[in-house]
Amino acid sequence: VSTQSTGILVFDSGVVRVNLYKTDNKPQPEVSVWLLTVTNSSTARINDVCLEVTANGSGKVKLSTPSSTKLSPFSPICPSSPIQQVLMTTGGTSSLNYKLIFDNEENSGTVNLL
Repeated sequence: VSTQSTGILVFDSGVVRVNLYKTDNKPQPEVSVWLLTVTNSSTARINDVCLEVTANGSGKVKLSTPSSTKLSPFSPICPSSPIQQVLMTTGGTSSLNYKLIFDNEENSGTVNLL
């Protein structure tokens, strides 16, 4: 998937960061393809990561299966792989709502990202 070099920061709690990148792919004229990444910025392992996306308006959203549900602790020397998901939206999507669920040694719970 070819993406733009700069992304949109959706959420940054100091523990988890969610970025959104628009891709050049357009399977159909009314469909936009995005890449969502979730990274760990804490020193604790994060488990059971689940990202949900819904659309406002008449558009539709389709989210692929995540590349993983676990994130290794942050290390500046050896960065861990982010969780990646492909997001497809249709033309009638006016805005997106994000819901992030995760669990680690320091924090757990649900975060609604608007």
